[in-house]
Amino acid sequence: MKIADKISTHHEKIKAIKSKQGVIQSTTLFNQKMSLATNLLNVVNDFNRNKKILTEARKNYIINCVTAIEVYLKEAILNYDFIHAPDNYEALLKDKISLFDAYKMFNEKQMNVKDVVVSHYSFQNLETIDMVFSTILGEKYL
Repeated sequence: MKIADKISTHHEKIKAIKSKQGVIQSTTLFNQKMSLATNLLNVVNDFNRNKKILTEARKNYIINCVTAIEVYLKEAILNYDFIHAPDNYEALLKDKISLFDAYKMFNEKQMNVKDVVVSHYSFQNLETIDMVFSTILGEKYL
């Protein structure tokens, strides 16, 4: 799958989620996701003594926490205006795509630079998070 197709597909998924949930502030959504993950783990811990199930519940908790952080960081990029960002987004978007793919992304899908950054990068590891936010902010993030 071409980079432009991946970005477009991811962008459509984000739009679908936002339209279902309505506008929710990033921190509220983060708190909701973390609360649900914690409650689920507590229920499994309280009512189950099977070691395999407990182990899987703990793994699931970690995955839910990472997902909550990833969603929070993506929402932060999409919803907040960073002072240095307009000059720094270009450094994050060095992959080459065809002119036709660029035309489709920006005209047909109504994407902006923030959408492309959020769709292109994974925020599941600290190195990527640090690189993206350090670039956007123009200074070391982590």
